[in-house]
Parts: sequence; structure tokens; C-alpha cells
Amino acid sequence: MRIKSNQDQLAKIFQQKLDRIKESDQFHLVENFIPDAEKENLIKKEIEKEIVKSFHTISEILDQKKDEKPNAFLFEFAGADISPYIPTTCWINGHSLIEYSDKTLKSEKLIFETTGGFDLELLEPLYEVLEENDELLDLDIYDDMKLMLIYKTFSIIAEVIKQVLSDYNFSDLVINQPFYFLITRGHDEDIELLLSVQKT
Repeated sequence: MRIKSNQDQLAKIFQQKLDRIKESDQFHLVENFIPDAEKENLIKKEIEKEIVKSFHTISEILDQKKDEKPNAFLFEFAGADISPYIPTTCWINGHSLIEYSDKTLKSEKLIFETTGGFDLELLEPLYEVLEENDELLDLDIYDDMKLMLIYKTFSIIAEVIKQVLSDYNFSDLVINQPFYFLITRGHDEDIELLLSVQKT
């Protein structure tokens, strides 16, 4: 199994956003939202546990649908369509893929949806603050800060999936290859590539 990860590109976008907000004189107002190494490792462990659990659930679903083989899992952030417009949860949808290109997905069939997933702990502190006080929304760096946290989460998820694939017998899942792990920060948003998997 050959795994091609897009983590480096996702981490690069995160770093670009981080560098931009660090240059701002408003940085001190948001720096507490940036996780330290200890917090990041705890988040990785929690996501890994939930992804493994999700794969087991998906395996049971696919065992009952042997004539329907997905070749893409779309990790979809949920919650950004309601105030305070911060995603709080990530679900997994299984697609029979026609084509993925230019950050769009053309799906032949949705095989399962809103399955498994995990909470978006990296974004929870921002959500909680905005629920009480939305003054952060007026900051010039707010959009960059929000995207920084989202792309950091994307990068972590890509890293965790790659690790899980090395430990979990992914070939047991009834899937077609090449297989894509995709992610979106919300309904009707761009779709990013996390990883692709092909038989060697």
C-alpha cells in the first residue's frame, strides 16, 4: 500500500496564516488560541482513538453493502453554518468517487454519511469565547486566525490518518483503489486532499 500525504501542504498554509497574524499588533489578543505541543499531542491521541473507532463502524457498514465500494472518505466539519460560525464536529461520509479535482468532488453515489467522527478540540476554545463575546470578530486578523486553526486541524488529521493506516488493517475495508481521504471545513466549501492510497 502506497500512501501519498498532503500534510506538508496543509501545514504550510497553517504556517503562512500563523506568520501573518504574528506580524500584527493584535497578536497578543489571540495567541492563547494557538496550542502548545502538549495540547497538540493530546488532540492527536483523541482523534486517533476516534478514527480507529470510526473505521470499525464503517467496516461493519460496508460488510453489509458488499456491492457498494467507496473510494473516498470525506471528513466534513459541521457547525460553521450557525452562530458563532465555528465548526465543532467532524463527520465521515463515504463516496463512490467519479472525480476529485480543483478542490471539488464529483460523486457517483453517497454510500454512507455522518458516520463516526470526532470533536474539533482545537477550535472549541474559540467557539466558547465567541459564544460569550463576539468582539474577536472585529479583529483584522480574525479570518486568518480562524483559518490557521482550521488548517492546523487539517494537518493533524492527515498526520493521524497516515499513522492509523500503518497500524490498522485498512485493506480489510471493502473499498476500491486508488482511495482518497478528503476534508472540507463545511457544506459547500472547498474540498482538500488529506491523503491518497494505492496498492503497491
